[in-house]
Amino acid sequence: MEPFSYQNPIPTHVNPNGDNGTTDLNVPLMRYAEVLLIKAEAAINLNGAGAGDIELNKIRQRAGLLPKSNMTLVDLKRERRNELAGEWADRHRDLVRWGDAQATYAKPLHDFDGSVIWPARTFNPQVHDVWAVPQREIDNSAGVIKQNAGW
Repeated sequence: MEPFSYQNPIPTHVNPNGDNGTTDLNVPLMRYAEVLLIKAEAAINLNGAGAGDIELNKIRQRAGLLPKSNMTLVDLKRERRNELAGEWADRHRDLVRWGDAQATYAKPLHDFDGSVIWPARTFNPQVHDVWAVPQREIDNSAGVIKQNAGW
């Protein structure tokens, strides 16, 4: 995190009371564009094509693109992929949420020259749509919490 790039961050930028390094610096946890994308996806899912146009066009305008109208979930998926390319694990969670992960991971990933840089993978939605429950949590629950299937 950026505050730790300072020579002595504790007295000036990081809270010394041990609560996971909170800081007085403006560290972005979620970009405004992602908030707009979340709102647009909800609107499209609730009210159909065109319901997320205002939010999606704010993102397109900022990127210097022309506005579009009557955008669908397909348009939203493309906008979200373009806007959040390479940011954390958002793409994986998007694919799982949309039910697109199995088909997407079944295709190899190609580099700019067409060479395969990541081979096709087997994605089993019954296992890979959820994370493994940490063993510590299972142990702490005295067996009430069970491990997700396949893990």
